[in-house]
Amino acid sequence: MIRILFEYILPLIAPFVVYFGWVWFAARRAAEAGTAAPDWRQGPWYWLAAAGLVLFVGALVATALTGGEQPGGVYRPPALGQDGRVIPGHIERAPKDAPPSLGY
Repeated sequence: MIRILFEYILPLIAPFVVYFGWVWFAARRAAEAGTAAPDWRQGPWYWLAAAGLVLFVGALVATALTGGEQPGGVYRPPALGQDGRVIPGHIERAPKDAPPSLGY
């Protein structure tokens, strides 16, 4: 669940959160100075959405480039063990000194 938050939701909403933080900060400064506060309804919504989309795509590309398994293993699907417990699916790595012709 935390991965979904960081990969999908956070990059999309980050520009909006930064913008609302800036509007809040600017409104406080304007109140102290006695000037007009910025109107959040006049915000750059198109550019915020575009920035969120760029961050979203960047997060997906970074995940695709840095995640996953290295090639060279054999996938073993989930199975029932001798004692009736489920052994989860996993990748069995070839030994480092094994020749590549072993099927790994």
